[in-house]
Amino acid sequence: MPLLSFWGSVVESLSMEGRMTLCNMSIEFGAKAGLVAPDEVTFEYLKGLENCPQGEDWDEAVAYWKTLFTDQDAVFDREVVLEGSAISPQVTWGTNPGQGFFLFPVLFLTLRTI
Repeated sequence: MPLLSFWGSVVESLSMEGRMTLCNMSIEFGAKAGLVAPDEVTFEYLKGLENCPQGEDWDEAVAYWKTLFTDQDAVFDREVVLEGSAISPQVTWGTNPGQGFFLFPVLFLTLRTI
């Protein structure tokens, strides 16, 4: 089963909702699942939710969740590195990458023609 593991400074800076969106888009890469290792952003999101552990159970759960990360020496079938600062936002009107365009070049051209 293809699985995507996301990490790095750009991923770490995302809100929980941003991380959920990223993982939800894994299917667009042909993967069955995507994951981001749990960290303080994850724990803050979960803390106090109705179905989450409370009190000592919470502390035990967080201690366990902190062990759920990709091993440093993990071997992958394929590794793709994207430079987050080089990615431009896109707008789409359809259901595949061919039905979209980069936002910044369009804004730049629009601003220049005004």
